[in-house]
Amino acid sequence: MTLLDMSLTHLRRNHGDSGARAAHLAVVDSINEMGAAIASHNIECEWVHGGLLVVGTNRAQMQRVESDYQTAEALDLEGFDLLSAAQTRAQVDSPTYLGAHHRRERK
Repeated sequence: MTLLDMSLTHLRRNHGDSGARAAHLAVVDSINEMGAAIASHNIECEWVHGGLLVVGTNRAQMQRVESDYQTAEALDLEGFDLLSAAQTRAQVDSPTYLGAHHRRERK
């Protein structure tokens, strides 16, 4: 999942489908390139290519989480999962988490 100073939903609203998709994929590619450079240069930095978990702790945050997930689906972006409260807490245990979307990194 990319974070470009705005949500995926806002990217789509401000830049259209093709612009939002292109921006998201460019950042994904940049992250992949960072991982490749770290590996090829044997940099010891505890790099983990684990994705991004965006959690919601109240109804308004969950609406944004769900909106970004729906936007990812509409843009045909791979690797997004919408998680329930129980699924979210299985990854990071906090009683305040109502749910999340998770972006699994592609390798």
